[in-house]
Amino acid sequence: MPIRYQIDDVNRIVLTTGVGTLTDQEVFEYKTSVWALPRVAGYDELFDVREVQRLDVPTAERLKELAQLAASMDVKAPSKLAIVANDHITSEIARVYKEMRKLDRRSTKKVSVFMTVEQAAQWLQPPGKKRPPVTKFERPSRTEDPEPPPEQ
Repeated sequence: MPIRYQIDDVNRIVLTTGVGTLTDQEVFEYKTSVWALPRVAGYDELFDVREVQRLDVPTAERLKELAQLAASMDVKAPSKLAIVANDHITSEIARVYKEMRKLDRRSTKKVSVFMTVEQAAQWLQPPGKKRPPVTKFERPSRTEDPEPPPEQ
């Protein structure tokens, strides 16, 4: 699975890692499955693509479609998406996505692109709150079950 994620309900963040070969279709599937879960509405996200070895470069139209889909799933509460990319092409694609998100009036998620997880984690830190360091979740080891945790 080229996209792994971990939902941290305590800190209201989805930690996502792309590995191997990543296609735009896989990103769409991730977006429509994980971000459709009511429990993650309004959560922040850290999407780390440093371990992607091959990126099937999406067309501008496909990036626009992804940005529109993502904006349509946003809730009124503002949240953040930090994309961590350490190569030029992936960083530029992420920056184009960021700009396309800004152009959609429905978008309430602020997007930024970083070279390191540490920089992204610092930017994601809520004002006046302390989250544990995101770097410990840097490489989620499994894909979350989309079912919510049992009630206690």
